[in-house]
Order: sequence, then C-alpha cells, then structure tokens
Amino acid sequence: MFARQADFRHGTRYRPVLRSFGVFPAFSATPGLTMSNLNEGTQEQIRNALARILSSEGFSASARNRRLLEYVVGETLAGRSDRIKAYTLATVVFERGPDFDPQLDPVVRLEASRLRKALEHYYLTAGKDDPVRIDIPKGSYIPVFEAAAVPLAAEPAPAMPRDRRGWGWQPSSRMPAMAAAVIAALVVAVLIVRPELAGWRSTALQESGTPERRPAIFVLPFESGADASGSNLAYGLTVGVISDLARFKNILVYGAETTYDDRSHAPAELNKTLGIDYIVAGKVDTAGERFRSIISLIEAKSGRYVWSVRSDGSLSASEIFHRQEEIAGLVARSIAQPYGVLFNDQIKEIKAKPPEHLTSYECVVVTELYRREQTVGDFPIAHACLARALRDDPFYSQAYSTLSLLYSDEYRIAFGTDRTRQDNRLPALGLAQEAMKIDPNSSNAFLALHAAYWPLNKTAESFAAAEQGLALNPNNTQLRAGYGARLCLHGEWDRGLAMLHEAFAMNPALSDAYRYILSLDHYRSGDYDGALLEVSQINLPDDVFTQVLLAMVNGALNDRSAAQQAVQRIQAMAPDFSARAIEGFRANNFDEEIIDDIVQGLARAGLELRSPPITTQ
Repeated sequence: MFARQADFRHGTRYRPVLRSFGVFPAFSATPGLTMSNLNEGTQEQIRNALARILSSEGFSASARNRRLLEYVVGETLAGRSDRIKAYTLATVVFERGPDFDPQLDPVVRLEASRLRKALEHYYLTAGKDDPVRIDIPKGSYIPVFEAAAVPLAAEPAPAMPRDRRGWGWQPSSRMPAMAAAVIAALVVAVLIVRPELAGWRSTALQESGTPERRPAIFVLPFESGADASGSNLAYGLTVGVISDLARFKNILVYGAETTYDDRSHAPAELNKTLGIDYIVAGKVDTAGERFRSIISLIEAKSGRYVWSVRSDGSLSASEIFHRQEEIAGLVARSIAQPYGVLFNDQIKEIKAKPPEHLTSYECVVVTELYRREQTVGDFPIAHACLARALRDDPFYSQAYSTLSLLYSDEYRIAFGTDRTRQDNRLPALGLAQEAMKIDPNSSNAFLALHAAYWPLNKTAESFAAAEQGLALNPNNTQLRAGYGARLCLHGEWDRGLAMLHEAFAMNPALSDAYRYILSLDHYRSGDYDGALLEVSQINLPDDVFTQVLLAMVNGALNDRSAAQQAVQRIQAMAPDFSARAIEGFRANNFDEEIIDDIVQGLARAGLELRSPPITTQ
C-alpha cells in the first residue's frame, strides 16, 4: 500500500483497504479471516473487478497466472481463504503431483511474483481508474481488496520529510493539518486491516522496492541454433544476465519467468504493455567446439541499438560455465553500473533539465556524475536534489545511500582546507543505515555504510559492510574500488591493490580519486615515474590531494619548479593546510607509514607540515 504513494502524491486516488471511507463496509482483521461476512453487493463488486481485469488487454499475465488469480479470489469470496496455501495452489492450479515440495519446486512463489507484477502494471495503466483493486501481498497468496475513495482536495503530497538531525518522520510544513490528520487516520486503518504492514518500510520495499520510476529492462530469450549445446548456452546466458542485472538496484529487471512466458516479445508491444525502457537481446552461434555470442541493449520505444558486445569461447565442459558466468557479469556491469551504458545514454538528457524538474532517480544519476568529477560547486545542487528525493520518495533506498555517500565525500574531500563545511559523519551513517533498513539486499546501501563507518574510525565495521555488500553484488565496482582503496590506506597493500586493479578492469570509468592510491603505491616503492604517470591521469581540480601528490612526486624527481608550483597551489586552495593536514589524514584513517611518506615528501618539496606525526613502535 505504501509502495504506491506516488498515486496519492500526484493526486489520483487514495484507496483505503475495505474500510467505510469507500464503498465497502468496515470489518476487523483477525487470523483466519473469511469474506463470508461481506454482503452480496460488495462481493459482486469484487467479482466485477476480477472480470474487468481478466478481460483487459492491459493485464499482461499468462494463462496460468489468470487461473491463479481466479482461484484465489474465488476461494476467498467463498470463505475458504484458509485453504490458500502453496501446496494447494501447486496441486490444484499448476497440476503438480501429490509429492509436491515447495522447497524443491518454486513454481507457486515464482508464478505469484509474476502475477503481482502483472497486477501492479495493470493498475498503473489500464486499471488506474478501477473502483475496486485486487492485490496479493508479498508473503501471502490471499488477495486483499481495496476500494477507491474520492480525491482529497488538500495538497496531494504526503511529504513526510526526514529530519537529518533526529532521523524521525515529521509532517511537512506545507501539509495542511486536516490533510495530515486524514492521512494518519488512513494509515491507522491500513494497519488495523493489514497488521503485517506494521513493519511497513521493509514490506513496501518487498512489494516494489520504491515508487520511484527506474529504467525497466526486459531480457529476451537469447536465440541459438538447433543444436543442444547452443540452446543450453543461450538459456544459461539469458538467466545469468537477468540474475546479474537484478543485483543492481538502480534499474527494474523482469525475471526469467516473465522472459519465458507466452507474451509477445515485440519491442513496441513490451513498451506498451509493461512499460519497458530497454531490451537486452542476444544470439549464440556454435561451430565445432567454439561459440560466439552477440548481446545488445536496445531502446524499446525506438528500436535504437544502444550498445553491443561480442564474446567468444570454447564449448568444452571445463570452460563453458566459467565463460557463461564471465559474459553475464560483463553484460550486467556494462549496462547497469555507475558510468555504464545506461548512465551515458541518459546523462545528457538529464543534465539538460533544470535541477528542480529532476525525478528522484535522475537526482541519483546526477549525483553519481558529481561524485566522479567531485566538483565542489555541484555539491549544493546534488544535495538539494537528493533532499527533495527523500521527501518525494521516502522508500527510495538509493536516494538515502547516495546522499550518505555525498556527505562522506564532502568530509573526505574537504579535510585539510579552510572551506566552510558541516561535519556530516553521523548523518552519513544514519542515512546509510536507513537505506539498509529499506532495502537490506542493496549493495549500494552497504557501500554507503562502508564509507560512513570509515571516518568514524570504525574500520572493522567498515570492512564488514564492504564484505556484505560484495557478497550481494560482486559486480559493484564502486564498492570494490572503495574497499580496495581503504585496505591500502589501512596498510593492507597487497589485498587492497588487487581489488583496486580488479575494479578498474571491470569499470575503467571509475572516479579518478582511486588513482591516488595507485600513485601512492608507486611512490612508496620508489617508482616516481610511475607515480607521476598515475597522478597525471587525475582530473579533479577541486581536490587538494592532487597537488599534494604532484608536490611529493616532483620533489622526489628533483623537479623543483614543478614541485614548487604544486606547493603554491596547495597554499592557495587551502591556506591552513600545513596546520590541519595531519589531523585530516588521521581522521580519514591513513596508516602512519603513509602519513610519514607524505610529511617527508612535502618537506622535500618545500612544504613543512607543522603538526608532527605520531610515531609507531
């Protein structure tokens, strides 16, 4: 219910659940509740609603999903909702045998998920004005019926913004008191009738993740020849790409059960019926013991080819599964990761919009661009956009984690300078924790948690969060790079550098900030030319640490003129750098050996840091 706040916010309708606010009589929710106490008129409205769904071209469900919907509604209206269990549905609706085991055969769970998606799409399109709504809540197969209410005249936004100081929900100052009272009453009504929504944040997320409109991707069944090896590889690649794409929370990916159902796979039809933005299509050809796959990303509405990749490999048993996994990961990363194909396909259009007109998803995309370029002047714009996203979409986990990362960046980038800034370390941690509560399976929430723990000197917690995030999504290159960089700063160079090199190999478009670590590694090993080559590739003009590295490296190379120029830039960018730098390095958990290298390197360049480093025993 709460996952559909966008409907209410944009002034369509708010649908109280079987309450006297609408056309249905009130009743109490109790365990084992039946519908037999509803009058015949109400039951007839529900039957009419079911017929309207099943006859609508906008209801894009397969034949057996339609049977599932008919069955659960019919049993509920007949007062037999207590019989609606996985075993009954499997044996009666899906014709499984009496030996059905839901732990081994997920048919009911998968088909119910498909049905929920079909219903959700129907009510966003053809059924948006239906007077009665039928839903099947996550975690249950028993339907819930909702009645439309008259539109509220008060301002439509239920804006319950986050107060970053106290992390509690507060009514918006723009919301009239009467509207707030009505919303509060409706919320209470929902919790009375559906007590499972008492933990409403996680339940709302399980239903749809967030009301925010993210790019929707449909993976077509990959084509192949008639031979069994090609067909098996095509199926494995299709499912693998879907699985790896689903790990990225900035997109909506339809599952394999939708890919392999009996709907039309024409791009225009998918765009019309499911609101698909992009399609992933692939083809596998085999010749002897070799195969070649070509996988493309296509814009559904126009049919425009956005991106393609070709991969070759052996069909030998020792290689095929490894290559299948490798190709699926490559496709998913290339498409969905920050600064990937989708990012580049959308960023020009998004940047052309005035900031106040950006959607919540677009605010996240713009902030990702800021985080890569780290232009200080863009910080207030990104901050204001994300703050608005939290007000508009309070269940959008990605907005919380991105704002948390923005705060962590601000603290890290501004250390050692005289720029006026707030110490947002605790708000960054609070935002990351909230993102994880909303979506505990989001690797980006763990990325934010990893970054937020670090400046609070909670290194063990920071590393644990990174491990959990990578377990959820090994293809999260930002998390892999951030973890690797912080391992190096902590003195674990071998492991950290391996992760950092892996991250750049997987995503060359990562922020130049990670090259600081690569440059420091060359410097500490005496390879000053290598250190200069790395720092010369960094394009972060507002980050004083670029000049720090240039001063150190050029000093070591005896290029006094270049070293002195870098020192002058440091002093211009941060007049109090000499007094505050070491404190800033320690606040960001730099290993003492790294701090010693920086102090000595800057001294050789002509810049003395006044506060002596702590010597280790």
